[in-house]
Amino acid sequence: MSDSLGNYILDRTESLDDVLISKYFVERDNSKITRLLDTEQYLLEGSRGVGKTMLMKASMLKSQNEFGKNSILPVWVSFEESIRIERISIVTNTIDPFLQWTMGKILYETLNKLIQIKPKSIDNLNKKLSAIFDIPLSDDFDKYIKLLNNYINVLEKGDIEDNTLLSEHSPSVELSKILDNPQSFKDFLLELIKNNNLSRTVFLFDEAAHVFSYSQQEKFFTFFKTLRDPKIACKAAVYPGITNYGKYFERGQDAKELKVQWSPLSDDDTKYIENIIKKRLKEYDIKYWNKLSSNQDVLKTLFYNIF
Repeated sequence: MSDSLGNYILDRTESLDDVLISKYFVERDNSKITRLLDTEQYLLEGSRGVGKTMLMKASMLKSQNEFGKNSILPVWVSFEESIRIERISIVTNTIDPFLQWTMGKILYETLNKLIQIKPKSIDNLNKKLSAIFDIPLSDDFDKYIKLLNNYINVLEKGDIEDNTLLSEHSPSVELSKILDNPQSFKDFLLELIKNNNLSRTVFLFDEAAHVFSYSQQEKFFTFFKTLRDPKIACKAAVYPGITNYGKYFERGQDAKELKVQWSPLSDDDTKYIENIIKKRLKEYDIKYWNKLSSNQDVLKTLFYNIF
């Protein structure tokens, strides 16, 4: 089957695999990528469709390619299905289903990324996970990943009546201890970083604030603040003006702000959009670009519709 033009002008980065991300990404401001991979905490602020996900994924791929030089582990995490978790009643403050789910998702993506980038670490990691999940040592790394993912799915379905029942669904007592609270989770991450000789881990939290409920947003950013460490750098994509950071999180202090925005009145911005369209259309069929670019009025109309 021949390719469709739609394969080249998809407007959602989530629809693109890593190969297409690398092929389609148009670098505009390298300083943003540098900041997304440094040791600071950042809020990547921008309206929907402005390019936050593309920027985060491009940063992740750049870091992957340079892993042999600096041993920085980039972990991109997208949060979805968080609303369902609120079906689980909170009758005790000892276990928070939302935080369990959040930490479980992060751990799941971290383990997968570690094996993808540093496959030589799998033997030591297998021994560690065998002890955590309290099952015999296995050459099948996916066995542990599946157990963790099954627990995440239980939380996502939200079919548990209340949070006192969560321990019955956890794969092991040790995993429950790791996911018990942000500090125990952070301690485990630091141990993972040390044991695998990583210089640091960079978390790129996408689809974060705007898919969470108001109360979940406050919990997330309190958790975000707790993870701060020279070995752990967190970056979160947020929408301007609608995010609830809560009373324990201060923008600019607990995380610096990094804005992504376009304006149809800016020649630099319209040129940037033109380069994106040009790259994708030429990849499909250069004749399409030649026809489109032959009429500057058509191009300008297209740019204004995008903005």
